[in-house]
Amino acid sequence: MPHKDKFLDSKAIPISTLRRSICYLRTLGAMSKRDDDVVSSEELANFLCLSDATVRRDLSAFGKLGTRGLGYRVGEMRSKLQEAARPNQIVFGAMVGVGRLGEALLGHGGLLNAPGLLIRSAFDVDVQKIGTVISNIRILDASHMGDTVRKESITVGIITVPNNAAQRSVDQLVEGGVSAILNFANIHVVAPPDVLISHIDIALELESLLMSLTLKARSKPAP
Repeated sequence: MPHKDKFLDSKAIPISTLRRSICYLRTLGAMSKRDDDVVSSEELANFLCLSDATVRRDLSAFGKLGTRGLGYRVGEMRSKLQEAARPNQIVFGAMVGVGRLGEALLGHGGLLNAPGLLIRSAFDVDVQKIGTVISNIRILDASHMGDTVRKESITVGIITVPNNAAQRSVDQLVEGGVSAILNFANIHVVAPPDVLISHIDIALELESLLMSLTLKARSKPAP
């Protein structure tokens, strides 16, 4: 059975399309496009190594954009994509696990600087870290996570804990009422159907890259 994209909202825009839409926004900046410029789907496709058809299909999900044979007006396109990408109000987030990765993410604001997201809390089980402050965020006791998440109206949880603590962290975040979770642990975690989960498995990506590199080397004809 073919894989089907998950959908985020009632407009039924696939997550894959939403992700590429963020790339389109970044590309407009990288190409130094002004609002009164026009950009073609072919330009965007070539810049991002996508097919022309994919770009046109993605952009059609955001309403009537562009003119056949002329392209897309950058200002209109940028406005439509930003409207979809940015929440109507500030969304509060929480970091779970302040080890090397968690501390690096908190300490480097640009990595978590998504439009509309404000990291409000961080949690850990290490008594030496609890009560300390990183980037103006106080590290709190993870044993009280559910209650704190609820009181602080946290919507997004970011998990950077060891594998054996990942599911427990998800359960606590769900107990606190979060709507979405970004999981950096390289283990599968589960949550109720109404909670969105995105996985970032750095080890898997690296292993896949090395496997592709190995297969590519093996496929080369012998000298």
